[in-house]
Amino acid sequence: MSELSILLPIFIPLVGAVGLLLGQRSLGVQKLGGVLFSGLTFAAAIYLLLAADAAGHVVLQVGNWSAPFGI
Repeated sequence: MSELSILLPIFIPLVGAVGLLLGQRSLGVQKLGGVLFSGLTFAAAIYLLLAADAAGHVVLQVGNWSAPFGI
Protein backbone atom coordinates (compact mmCIF):
# COMPACT_ATOMS: atom_id res chain seq x y z
CA MET A 1 0.00 0.00 0.00
CA SER A 2 1.26 3.43 -0.90
CA GLU A 3 1.22 6.10 1.80
CA LEU A 4 -0.54 8.42 -0.64
CA SER A 5 -3.55 6.10 -0.80
CA ILE A 6 -4.64 7.68 2.50
CA LEU A 7 -5.44 10.81 0.50
CA LEU A 8 -7.80 9.03 -1.93
CA PRO A 9 -11.00 9.77 0.06
CA ILE A 10 -10.09 13.46 -0.13
CA PHE A 11 -8.96 13.73 -3.73
CA ILE A 12 -11.60 11.54 -5.41
CA PRO A 13 -14.53 13.78 -4.37
CA LEU A 14 -12.47 16.87 -5.18
CA VAL A 15 -11.78 15.62 -8.71
CA GLY A 16 -15.40 14.54 -8.97
CA ALA A 17 -16.66 17.98 -8.03
CA VAL A 18 -14.48 19.61 -10.67
CA GLY A 19 -15.62 17.07 -13.26
CA LEU A 20 -19.26 17.60 -12.40
CA LEU A 21 -18.85 21.36 -12.64
CA LEU A 22 -17.45 20.91 -16.13
CA GLY A 23 -20.44 18.81 -17.15
CA GLN A 24 -23.08 20.92 -15.43
CA ARG A 25 -25.25 21.37 -18.53
CA SER A 26 -26.03 17.67 -18.89
CA LEU A 27 -28.20 15.96 -16.30
CA GLY A 28 -27.03 12.53 -17.49
CA VAL A 29 -23.39 13.46 -16.91
CA GLN A 30 -24.30 14.76 -13.44
CA LYS A 31 -26.10 11.54 -12.52
CA LEU A 32 -23.45 9.22 -13.91
CA GLY A 33 -20.60 11.25 -12.41
CA GLY A 34 -22.28 11.39 -9.00
CA VAL A 35 -22.74 7.63 -8.89
CA LEU A 36 -19.26 6.97 -10.31
CA PHE A 37 -17.36 9.21 -7.91
CA SER A 38 -19.44 8.09 -4.93
CA GLY A 39 -18.64 4.48 -5.79
CA LEU A 40 -14.94 5.26 -6.18
CA THR A 41 -14.89 7.03 -2.81
CA PHE A 42 -16.64 4.07 -1.20
CA ALA A 43 -14.13 1.66 -2.80
CA ALA A 44 -11.22 3.78 -1.52
CA ALA A 45 -12.73 3.73 1.99
CA ILE A 46 -13.09 -0.07 1.89
CA TYR A 47 -9.50 -0.35 0.64
CA LEU A 48 -8.25 1.76 3.54
CA LEU A 49 -10.35 -0.26 5.99
CA LEU A 50 -8.78 -3.50 4.77
CA ALA A 51 -5.29 -1.95 4.77
CA ALA A 52 -5.72 -0.75 8.36
CA ASP A 53 -7.05 -4.16 9.36
CA ALA A 54 -4.03 -5.90 7.84
CA ALA A 55 -1.28 -3.49 8.90
CA GLY A 56 -2.61 -1.96 12.09
CA HIS A 57 -1.94 1.75 11.87
CA VAL A 58 -1.90 3.54 8.54
CA VAL A 59 -0.06 6.85 8.77
CA LEU A 60 0.96 9.57 6.34
CA GLN A 61 3.71 11.79 7.73
CA VAL A 62 3.50 15.15 6.00
CA GLY A 63 6.46 17.51 6.05
CA ASN A 64 8.76 15.01 7.84
CA TRP A 65 7.23 15.77 11.23
CA SER A 66 7.78 12.83 13.54
CA ALA A 67 4.83 11.18 15.27
CA PRO A 68 4.18 13.10 18.49
CA PHE A 69 4.83 16.53 16.93
CA GLY A 70 2.69 16.30 13.81
CA ILE A 71 -0.28 18.49 13.13
